[in-house]
Amino acid sequence: TVSSQDGRNRPHNYKILKDEIKYTGWRQIIRRTVLAPPRPHHGEKVIEFDIIDQSKSRNDLENSSRAVIVFAWNSSTKTATLIREYMPACHRILNGLAAGIVEGDKHEDD
Repeated sequence: TVSSQDGRNRPHNYKILKDEIKYTGWRQIIRRTVLAPPRPHHGEKVIEFDIIDQSKSRNDLENSSRAVIVFAWNSSTKTATLIREYMPACHRILNGLAAGIVEGDKHEDD
């Protein structure tokens, strides 16, 4: 269990079971295996995440990963939508905007 006064370190019951380097090149892919806490009417669940270690990636635009971030703004209520989710790379539950890596084979230019 992680805890701290810092809002980014909210207590949680996710447990890292193991980290395995699955690929090493200009960046690394780490497979993180996590034990998720039980939910109502469900037991604990083992989940695997592939984490891209960007510390090895290039800084040039042509070879860098592309990512997207969504700022969901409701102009009628003047409110924004945040999501709260477990982030396996930092092993924390955080609030934030919807975001992710753009995968070329799934999101090709039309």
